[in-house]
Amino acid sequence: MDFTKFVSMLENGGLYLPRIVDLNDPFEGSFARGNEKLRPLVYRHIRNEFGLAAGDLMKRLRSWVAASCWHINEQESAGMWKLYTKTNESVCIQSTFRKLRDALGLTVRVGMVRYVDYDKDWIPESNPLAPFLYKRKSFEHEHEVRAVIPLGDLKELQKKPEQASQPTAGIWQQADLLKLVEKVFVAPDAPVWFFELVQKVTERYEQGSISVVQSSLSATPFY
Repeated sequence: MDFTKFVSMLENGGLYLPRIVDLNDPFEGSFARGNEKLRPLVYRHIRNEFGLAAGDLMKRLRSWVAASCWHINEQESAGMWKLYTKTNESVCIQSTFRKLRDALGLTVRVGMVRYVDYDKDWIPESNPLAPFLYKRKSFEHEHEVRAVIPLGDLKELQKKPEQASQPTAGIWQQADLLKLVEKVFVAPDAPVWFFELVQKVTERYEQGSISVVQSSLSATPFY
């Protein structure tokens, strides 16, 4: 994330989860062609408990579900730095799957994103949040862990969609940052003054309890 988002995270004491619709991927929350082929057979034997077509429900939920997106790996990713930071004045937050899940609480569902072939695979329709944990195979390089949260009572939304006012923004989810954040990495090409600034700001908010380090990608090669 860029520095302003990092400071905002510290100031608000939690994570900001934008709406799915604001992630700018039209496939977010959509189903695959396997659903189109198998849906008549599946619902011949299983009752549709939501009371409206699954596709119509998911189109609506894109504005009613928010997500926090993370990259899972054993080390830093040069590709992720390039894709998701606009300048060298950026940071990377390190945590673990369990710490993320525990810090966000029971109202947030945390899961590994599955990458499937949308031309032939099936995406579960029994849970309205499940499709938001699926993406196209072309995004497989992201190795994403995602935290998702509904922005309202989904059952009520399904009953009275025309009466539900649509949220216009995501949500700040409170989290104990000392328990969530293991380490803060500063961008590989960041100048020294920026590294020192991140250190000072982090110490001011978290009393030095969170370590700030330079990205390992900035190491000097040996010849």
